[in-house]
Amino acid sequence: MPRLVPTSIAMLLLSCGAAWAQHEGHDHGQPTAVKPSDAPAQPPAEGQPKIEFETMEHDWGRISDQTDVSFEFKFTNKGSGKLVFTQQPRGSCGCTVPSLDKLEYGPGESGAIKVTFHPQGKHGDTNQRITVNTNDPTAPELVLKVHTFVRTTVAFDPPLLSFGEVPAGQTAKQIVRVNGPRASSDGTTADFRVTYASASRGRYISVKVLDTKPVTIEGEEMSQTTLELTLNGNAPRGTLAAVTTVRTNNEKYPLSDLQVSAEIVGDLQILPPRVNVGIVEPEKPFTKIFRVSSRADKPFQITGVEQKSNLPNKLDVTVTPAADGKGYQVEVKGASPSVAMPITATITLTTDQPLDPKLEVQVNGAVRAPMPPAPPAIQPQLQQDPGQTGPGTAPVKPATTQPLRDELPKKP
Repeated sequence: MPRLVPTSIAMLLLSCGAAWAQHEGHDHGQPTAVKPSDAPAQPPAEGQPKIEFETMEHDWGRISDQTDVSFEFKFTNKGSGKLVFTQQPRGSCGCTVPSLDKLEYGPGESGAIKVTFHPQGKHGDTNQRITVNTNDPTAPELVLKVHTFVRTTVAFDPPLLSFGEVPAGQTAKQIVRVNGPRASSDGTTADFRVTYASASRGRYISVKVLDTKPVTIEGEEMSQTTLELTLNGNAPRGTLAAVTTVRTNNEKYPLSDLQVSAEIVGDLQILPPRVNVGIVEPEKPFTKIFRVSSRADKPFQITGVEQKSNLPNKLDVTVTPAADGKGYQVEVKGASPSVAMPITATITLTTDQPLDPKLEVQVNGAVRAPMPPAPPAIQPQLQQDPGQTGPGTAPVKPATTQPLRDELPKKP
């Protein structure tokens, strides 16, 4: 046998490698790249539905709150497949009710979604939406829109009455106008008017019915009754909420209510009216400042400080005259506990003013929950040497690669 030289060995290996690659690629079904042109053709798409509406929006204009209105949104299936509504159309509120006779429509078939709007309890501009879901792949969800301006049969002007801030012990007056329909042309109903009015907080608010006269509002003939509301000086400090109820000669609306509010204040005011310390880290100090001043710039004295708090330690409250000489600056210091909890406290200031003998300030906040400790770091473990019998670890030795010439048959 002739002796193999290194060059011959290399040539032999190259030839064997090429033959092996050819053998593996063809004899054993090795996958090969497939050109896009070789991929099997996709089956043709089936017929698809397509919904088209004649209009997507409707405006009823000005309507009375006593009359329901309706409109039909007409549509056609312009596709080649069956159009299916996955559910009945849905209105954005209970006052807007859509309805559909059936849920499936063939190609070219038309239908309509009837929308009925109930205006009772609404007033002014009203916008509603109707959501439509179908199997149309290009528009699986559509939104129809309706709009109207609802004219209330009995309307208060203003619709909500606020006296605003009223100094304690002083009176205040407000005028309210109540509008209603004029007499019907057939004479079955008379001009609207208020026959009686009362307030739920009658100890502090009184109501008087003045006159009724014809008026024109936004081009519409109306009948208007004027009311006078009086807030007497007996109401306590704080927010006052009341309801004024009027009795009318309208059969459908014999009673109507008006919300009334007022803020009874003294001469002294606190800014800000509430102190918020926010979210405090555990075992951390916090400081907040508020100011007490006179609305009329009158001199006064703060004679005492009391507090109630859910904190384990009392707050440190310091009262000093303001830098501008008007009122006082109150500094509140505290320390948060080590556990998560809300912070609630009430600071009561005693003054020498007869209208404001005591002032209360609410202090609120919260202590953040402490962060959990970080988990211990995981130390990487080395593989143990199979030949090592005792404890300990050692890296695994890599397998050695024999020279290529040792793989060839030896010369006999």
